[in-house]
Amino acid sequence: QVNTPSDNFKWNQLGDLYQWFTDTYAQLSLQELKAKLNKNINSIYAMIDALSQEELFKPHMIALYSIK
Repeated sequence: QVNTPSDNFKWNQLGDLYQWFTDTYAQLSLQELKAKLNKNINSIYAMIDALSQEELFKPHMIALYSIK
């Protein structure tokens, strides 16, 4: 299954998704866009910090060992 940044668009509707990005964000200033980016980055950091070592790394280790 292919996921796009919005559940409103399928993988074969990327042109519509790009237009949605333009319509949604084109009017924002560079400063506002940077603030949104930093907020998203901080949310990702918080999500990672909330995970245990096992939650963060174990699934990747299982995938590595099963690739043989």
